[in-house]
Amino acid sequence: MSLEILVILQTHSRGNSPDAKEMRYCGTEKHEVSKRCTASLFNTIDYCKKSQPTEKYKLIIVDDNSDESFIDYLKDKISKASFDVELVHTTERGLHPSILKCYQIGKQKGKDLVYFAQDDY
Repeated sequence: MSLEILVILQTHSRGNSPDAKEMRYCGTEKHEVSKRCTASLFNTIDYCKKSQPTEKYKLIIVDDNSDESFIDYLKDKISKASFDVELVHTTERGLHPSILKCYQIGKQKGKDLVYFAQDDY
């Protein structure tokens, strides 16, 4: 019996303030942090799929108004993924509406395990 594992990634590539670079723990801009964290999550799911091939993995990316270059980055990652990926854009901007959308998707589409992640840690 295989598990259905749903991973929901909340993304937003734009900084929230003019001095966001100084606020990042790794000393780089939000856009770069988002790319690195997203790549890490894709790599982790790919690794899990290889080590546990009987499990079913799906990633749903809930994006809140990211810039065009980051959306292009996501589309490229999606096109190369070895697992099912869906990109959803929020209709209402902001952290709280975005989190609510993630929870709604998790409740609606989650089966055995739902894992929530954000693109900045």
